[in-house]
Amino acid sequence: MSDEVVVVSRTKELERLEGIIQKNFESFCEVGRALLQIKADELFKEKNGGKYETFPAYCKAEWGITKQHANRLIASSAIIGQVEPSGSTEGITEFQVRPLSKLLPEQRTEAWEKAKSTAPNGKVTANHVEKVVKEMITEKKEVVSEKQTEKITKPKEPEAKKPSVEKKGPAPVDPLFQTAFDRMFGSFDHLNAVKWQTMSEETALNMVQQIVAYLEDRIERKRRRS
Repeated sequence: MSDEVVVVSRTKELERLEGIIQKNFESFCEVGRALLQIKADELFKEKNGGKYETFPAYCKAEWGITKQHANRLIASSAIIGQVEPSGSTEGITEFQVRPLSKLLPEQRTEAWEKAKSTAPNGKVTANHVEKVVKEMITEKKEVVSEKQTEKITKPKEPEAKKPSVEKKGPAPVDPLFQTAFDRMFGSFDHLNAVKWQTMSEETALNMVQQIVAYLEDRIERKRRRS
């Protein structure tokens, strides 16, 4: 395939995605998905003969939205796809979904279902979702705190003398986990570059603490079974 054909193909794909945005501008889900593809494939560089060198410049000039808002639309469209597998987004706004980004992926569906089932008069608002998310975060922090307190106050049992064994090298690390770990640390470079405008350090710390609590719980259950 020649370079000219590739450029034409990319331009047509950009036009198709922009058509989706124009037609569904009030739908954060459709807009977010289209923007994600434009950003991931750098299709914005095909606009007007390479007028835009960056995704933020394209979003600002073509759609009148900031990079931060574009990223929120992208993130929220991914989250709603997770918590609403049926794909039904009628009556759902980006503001309602946004608070769910503070939770771990496996917690979001539970929070969303809880928000829908406990919404006053059956009306799910952004404030109500935010309330549910804060409650779940608080509950998780209390669990972590209880486990840490238990570790401190629990009397240390005398260790039984163990037979000497041959020392082994470090346990292998799963490649997928290593990739995710490296990407997480790589994201700090991005967050530092944007001065943590897309999320707070407190939110990042809370998410890391939830990961730690999850692993500690698994290790503790494993220890009890042995």
